[in-house]
Amino acid sequence: LRDKVKKHDQLLDNDNRRLREIEDSNKMVLQSLLVIINHDITGNGVEKMKETREELQDFLINKKTDHEQ
Repeated sequence: LRDKVKKHDQLLDNDNRRLREIEDSNKMVLQSLLVIINHDITGNGVEKMKETREELQDFLINKKTDHEQ
C-alpha cells in the first residue's frame, strides 16, 4: 500500500508540473496575442512587440531546456 501511495504521489507531482507548464504556455500565448491585437488596432507598440518577442523567445528556450532535463 505504501508503494502504491508513493507511486500515485509521484504521478500526481508529474501531472501538477505538466499542468503548470501548460498554464505558463497559455499565459505566454495570450500575452503575445494581446500585444498583436493592440498593435493591429493602434499601429503602435512596436517596442512592446519586441519586448514580448524576447520574452517569448526566453520562455521557449527555457521551456525546451527544462523539458530536456
